[in-house]
Amino acid sequence: MAKGGIGSIVACDYAAATVERAKELARAEGLDIDYRVVDLEHDELPGYGFDAIVANDVLHHITNLESLYARIQASLRRGGHFIFSEYVGPNRFQYSDAQMDVINRYMRVLPDHLRYDPCLKITLRKKERLSIERVLADDPTEAVRSEDVLPLARSMFEVEAEYPYGGSLLSPLLYEIIVNFNEENPEDRRLLEILCDAEDRLIRSGHLSPDFCVFVARRPELSDP
Repeated sequence: MAKGGIGSIVACDYAAATVERAKELARAEGLDIDYRVVDLEHDELPGYGFDAIVANDVLHHITNLESLYARIQASLRRGGHFIFSEYVGPNRFQYSDAQMDVINRYMRVLPDHLRYDPCLKITLRKKERLSIERVLADDPTEAVRSEDVLPLARSMFEVEAEYPYGGSLLSPLLYEIIVNFNEENPEDRRLLEILCDAEDRLIRSGHLSPDFCVFVARRPELSDP
């Protein structure tokens, strides 16, 4: 039995080392969780009749979403829920020119010490769109079909709720430089508040679309045996 009124939990990850570390942490906390190594691109899911299947920041790495979503349908009980929190923005982070213009408008207001890129070891003057070659070199699965994650889920499950939570300004703007912000510094905290408010206004006004979303849906009745 897992804690908190949950009968059982099966947790999956592609990396065997990550799974082993998770097992160790669960044992230390006294949690009874069944950890499995699963390749979501190809493998069957480990079990059937689940009340809920939850995915966190993994679906945008999947090429064959149609197959995975069908396997998720088959693994849920009647009325079971599929829930995810995901990046659903442009494939391979290929943001539009208009989005890059907005990002750089706010980049220019940051002081030099907050624009320092510790990986490149330079103070950035502007944000450049990541090249597809760089994204592929870092991780060939990164945002491979991120644009399809949400619309395909809408077509294959009965949607109950969607909670967009932005990221279209903050994520590309603060990528690699968020480490420069000190949460104990009132000025840094205030700047982050200003950026959060700006992103919210830009999304509400339609100037940007949210790039992240929490999605809650049910197994469709038509998929019932």
